[in-house]
Amino acid sequence: MRTISAGLKSAIMSGKIANLVKITRSDGTQYSYTDHDATLTVGGLDYIPAAGLQRLRLESTTDNKVSNQQFAAGWIDFDEQELHDGLFDNAEVEVMKIGWDAVADGTITTFFGNLGIIQWTDDGFKADVHSITRKLNRNYGITTTASCRHKLFEPNSVSSVGACLVNKSTFTYTGTITAIVKDRIKFEATGTFPTTQDYVAFGELSFSSGLNNGLVYEVSKHDVGAFTELELMTQTIKTVSIGDTFTVTAGCDKAFGTCKNKFSNSVNFGGMPHIQSEIQFR
Repeated sequence: MRTISAGLKSAIMSGKIANLVKITRSDGTQYSYTDHDATLTVGGLDYIPAAGLQRLRLESTTDNKVSNQQFAAGWIDFDEQELHDGLFDNAEVEVMKIGWDAVADGTITTFFGNLGIIQWTDDGFKADVHSITRKLNRNYGITTTASCRHKLFEPNSVSSVGACLVNKSTFTYTGTITAIVKDRIKFEATGTFPTTQDYVAFGELSFSSGLNNGLVYEVSKHDVGAFTELELMTQTIKTVSIGDTFTVTAGCDKAFGTCKNKFSNSVNFGGMPHIQSEIQFR
């Protein structure tokens, strides 16, 4: 049972209630909005009116069910580039109710969770919101598979059993784009990376100059022929140009042979390559 002030209870009973939404990014930056028609100052934050704030009935359940919902606003002053760069990924969302004519009577939190999929539509900003009970769906412990469970170059951690431990700097290479094969996703390049087919496939490519400077993408294909071609998993956010430079890491397909022959790291392999994929009964 939650206790609220008599003033807030009176505001709820009389319908003089406004919704507050506070969004906190992982870097601590906060955004605060209300569906009221005037700015409300609560806890030192100004909750500004968000025109068309809709579907704000985000409420925590009384059991352990995961609540996956959505809210939308016709206008919210998020920087679209920051959304693309992932600064709002998994941001905390708190929804509260307050008496708009009695702010001093306090608030009551009706929902607490995290942002999921974020998108811009013709109607404005929309975001999926997941309650904190979603964490109950996470798998804990070790999953036994034939392929490696470690992340490439992963160091030792108190939260995991074993680690990859391959030195990232040993398998990091530099490159320069020499021709555009397919806009923002496929290009020719020269560099220090090995001329072995798919050597950097599944690796990470980080731009060090150009419009995409600082952005990181996963490599899908690494073709070696008359020219070296690199294809990304997804298109770059901004245009790629000839002369753009980058660093790229070797990639790993999680197979034991790759771990042994490519990285000489079989002692740290995080899978069970001889595990049977199915059981046959006779």
